[in-house]
Amino acid sequence: LGRVVVWGACTKYLPSLKLSQKLPLALVGTAVVVAAGVGIDSYLLASNALEAQARQNLDTIAFERANQLSTYVKGIESDLLKTAKDDNTLFAISNFSKAWHGLDNPALGTDAATTLRQAYFTGDADKRIDTDKVEGLTPAYAVNHTHYQPIYREQIETQGYHDLYLFDLEGHLVYSTRKSDDFATSFAGGGGKYADSALGGLFRQAASDDKLGDFLFADFAPYAAADGEALAFFAAPVFDATQVKVGVIAISVPSAPLGQVISYRQGLGVTGDTLIVGLDGLARSDSGFSSGNDILQPTIFD
Repeated sequence: LGRVVVWGACTKYLPSLKLSQKLPLALVGTAVVVAAGVGIDSYLLASNALEAQARQNLDTIAFERANQLSTYVKGIESDLLKTAKDDNTLFAISNFSKAWHGLDNPALGTDAATTLRQAYFTGDADKRIDTDKVEGLTPAYAVNHTHYQPIYREQIETQGYHDLYLFDLEGHLVYSTRKSDDFATSFAGGGGKYADSALGGLFRQAASDDKLGDFLFADFAPYAAADGEALAFFAAPVFDATQVKVGVIAISVPSAPLGQVISYRQGLGVTGDTLIVGLDGLARSDSGFSSGNDILQPTIFD
């Protein structure tokens, strides 16, 4: 068919040539058409092969990043459960709870929440985490805080957590490392300012959980006590040596450490990027190619 087409074209546009001259030209034209067809087929085959290879490469990278993220989250779980079982945590919750009830005496007109917030809510809010010793508090709270604050501060700074929280079973946040606006408030149902937050819901789940070694999680959501920053929360019930539950420990995690786990660019080229995306289609990590904050923003998977 190619030869007929070329022959007809040659005889139309070169009518003055003899047949002996037209035939070689027709053969050359046929060769050009065949070569073009082979070239296009080769290009399409090569293109499909490259696309398949690129997809396989991206699948491999996604699998590797997912494993790294899973390892990181399991590390958080292991660290929290280890901390929940540590004697320091048991003594800290017990001692802070006793100190709270000692400060909370209606007969004397004292209120634990007011007393603690007045003592710690001084100066720059970002520097409260560096305060170990506070004057004017009863030794029952002050001495314990001086002892435990450096321990928990080092832990959250080493692990990349935002904050660490200790609750008594009544829902009082008897201790937090950062001393944000949620400190010394109630997280019981229908209680304080942050009771309806993700942390409040997680506390109530952990407080009703009677199984040693359980690990609870609340997905990223804006948290008002952290100026609206998106945080994920992890919690576990704390038991004494006789398996009696004494309180709840929780930690909050910002998105940045998770993004760092999957952000290195090996194998992605100049324009490639990796994102953590939730089942809701919203981003859980920030892209390096956008100017704004992508956390909890829609993605192409929405």
